[in-house]
Amino acid sequence: MTDTSTTQPNKQAQFSRFVREIHPGALRFASMLLGSHANMAPDVVQKACLSAWRKLDSQREPGRLPGWFRTIILNEVRSYFRWLNIRQKTKHLLGLNQTQHDASPDHGLRTRLECALDTLSLKQREVFVLVYLNDLSVPEAAQVIGCAPGTAKSHLHRAIVKLRDTLNDLWSPS
Repeated sequence: MTDTSTTQPNKQAQFSRFVREIHPGALRFASMLLGSHANMAPDVVQKACLSAWRKLDSQREPGRLPGWFRTIILNEVRSYFRWLNIRQKTKHLLGLNQTQHDASPDHGLRTRLECALDTLSLKQREVFVLVYLNDLSVPEAAQVIGCAPGTAKSHLHRAIVKLRDTLNDLWSPS
């Protein structure tokens, strides 16, 4: 007979330690994926933590936890954008006034990057953030977003071209 009273606190302690270690990076990851909606990053990460906790028993390989958790965050970001899209369509259908998103960049580099990331498709943004801002290889990024490495490479190339065009005043070819 297994004593769940001792295994549950151990599981909780391990998960708490994991979340404390990964939380700052998870917030940065979510912020970059969300672009100008970065203020939603804490909510996205919190939902991801809750989802990870609920599904923790299904994860058998502790070494895969960081990648698994990034995938959960990525799915939460996708869910947020789906929700946002539905909300905007509903407002439009109902004839309600939509607040305009101010995408005019200021001179702050972070704001400029967020605005530039907003010009990318979601797949392009995902691959760019995973490869350049989270130091994953293209095959690793492809695995996280669920596509072939060649497809990820194409998305990454298009993202770089678009970002260079958008941030051309900051770009100086070597």
